[in-house]
Amino acid sequence: MKPGDRVVWSYVSCGSCYYCSVALQPCLCRNRASWGHNRSDQHPYLLGSCAEYMYVPPSCLIVKVPGEVSSASAAASACAYRTVMHGFDRLGAIKAHETVLIQGSGPLGNFAAAVAKDHGAKEVLVIGAPAPRLEVAKRMGADDTLNIETMTDAKDRAEWVKIHTAGRGADIVIQCATATAMVEGLTMLRDGGRYVSIGVGGKDAMVAVNRIPQQIAFLNVRSGEPRHWLQAIDFLASRRDRFPFEDMISASYTLDQVNEAMAAMASFQVVKPVINIA
Repeated sequence: MKPGDRVVWSYVSCGSCYYCSVALQPCLCRNRASWGHNRSDQHPYLLGSCAEYMYVPPSCLIVKVPGEVSSASAAASACAYRTVMHGFDRLGAIKAHETVLIQGSGPLGNFAAAVAKDHGAKEVLVIGAPAPRLEVAKRMGADDTLNIETMTDAKDRAEWVKIHTAGRGADIVIQCATATAMVEGLTMLRDGGRYVSIGVGGKDAMVAVNRIPQQIAFLNVRSGEPRHWLQAIDFLASRRDRFPFEDMISASYTLDQVNEAMAAMASFQVVKPVINIA
């Protein structure tokens, strides 16, 4: 590593609490430092985020970005993509006969489509909106997509999934939208299936426990552990000829346009914006 190298770096956990030293789950550390979530009047103070400079704590895992990975994709790997890698880490193997349904066609969902296809899924389905994001999902590995703006009834969407899965429901559902989507996603999962919740936010929602499919495995993730930053970068580098990762970066903004970038992403006008500092 030398001055001028492009790098990404992981969040920092304390290394000595129960979650770090006993459970070996550093992403659950109560003293973890993460950009944009910590108070700026407490150590380690302002870490930076959408800024010209950032403070990199000494104990970070620093990953060098290889030449074949663009700076924009590398930046995405340090946020959405490493969280997706964490989700697949917890999910485990995908069998060759399994159908994976992904809820959401933003950065999380479209990257998850590529990982699911790469991991050997028989079929990858993506439910989301608007149409331009779903077009990206197809290029990222989705075999079929469903636009929630044109199919607005949840029962019809569940039926669409059953048509693709011989009436059973998906073997695996990966929630990459908001936590609220879990209510609908569970109706699309087969008995004995696996559900992975990655997306956060949304309104509180009630789940009818007696209607949850039988004998399922439910998993969720928070952010990522240091190794997931490396996994995301390696995936981008080694699969660049198979998936058009640059299609995920749909707009570029300058630092003084950061509010415009956030608004464009929140309104689904773009998949993933990039903020150029230089």
